[in-house]
Amino acid sequence: MYKFDSETKLYLVTGFTDFRCGIDVLTRKLKLLEVNNVLQNTAYIFMCKTKNKIKILHWGGAGFRLLTYRLEDSKFKWIKEKDQVRNITKKTINLVIRWSRN
Repeated sequence: MYKFDSETKLYLVTGFTDFRCGIDVLTRKLKLLEVNNVLQNTAYIFMCKTKNKIKILHWGGAGFRLLTYRLEDSKFKWIKEKDQVRNITKKTINLVIRWSRN
């Protein structure tokens, strides 16, 4: 998994996201959810409906990175709430990835 620096804040965007979306649509979704710190050292994690892929939108200071992480033989565990933004720790996201493997 991509390594973030110690200052990066991680957020989980609950619900499911259409993975045909790119950076512009994902940032627009965050604005609709009233997220105001998109252009700070933050990373937002989105889940696809099949639960085998996540997209991570990360502002790196000069621009956005859009990372995709796909599981081949298993699925991620995911929060079933409708679209909300929740703070998450790096330790927790690593556990989610580890526990999702069969």
